[in-house]
Amino acid sequence: MANGVRNHTFFIAVIACFLLLYRNMVLAERCALLSAEILKSQGKYSEAATLLIKMTSEDSDLRSALLLEQAAHCFINMRNPMVRKFAFHMILAGHRFSKAEQRTHALRCYSQAMQVYKDRGWSLAEDHINFTIGRQSFTLGQPEYALLAFRQILSNDSRQTATQQAAFLREYLYVVKSVLGENESCPPQLPLPYINSSATRVYLGHERRLAEGNPLVNL
Repeated sequence: MANGVRNHTFFIAVIACFLLLYRNMVLAERCALLSAEILKSQGKYSEAATLLIKMTSEDSDLRSALLLEQAAHCFINMRNPMVRKFAFHMILAGHRFSKAEQRTHALRCYSQAMQVYKDRGWSLAEDHINFTIGRQSFTLGQPEYALLAFRQILSNDSRQTATQQAAFLREYLYVVKSVLGENESCPPQLPLPYINSSATRVYLGHERRLAEGNPLVNL
């Protein structure tokens, strides 16, 4: 145990030397990855994740994406897995992969995060992930998977604003058009909004008074 702590301390000193003295981010990140492997071999996944996250920077989206993905796997491999932190850092990794134009890796990260967020009641997070999966799938030439992802966003109980729902609908229809082409024999089945008839009031005439809590329908 003492040797493990001493080795980690030495790595931290070397990382600081590369960063502050030589300003060499690549060598510093290499030392961080080696140190993280040592920590993981000792079951210190939390310390390894913290080190990897600290090494992310704006210098390289690709390297930062790799560090964030490794940190995410540290969270999921803990004795008490931190599932939400795993999913959150996979989303961060996917975002950096996307900025580095590594769309296949970005799609993989978002898809793994979706396994955590799905059906947990976090609808806004699900919408964001599905929207990103849909766009990445379409860009990678997988319109069928994009269609499935966009359909998940168009739900009756959406909590998005009307403007955002309209944007989702435009993306969905664009993908539908690319999949079906000129074949309109199978139009898409879109979810329709529900109307609560018991809570709806219709007022006729010029003088209309709206009862408190009742929606108004203009004719």
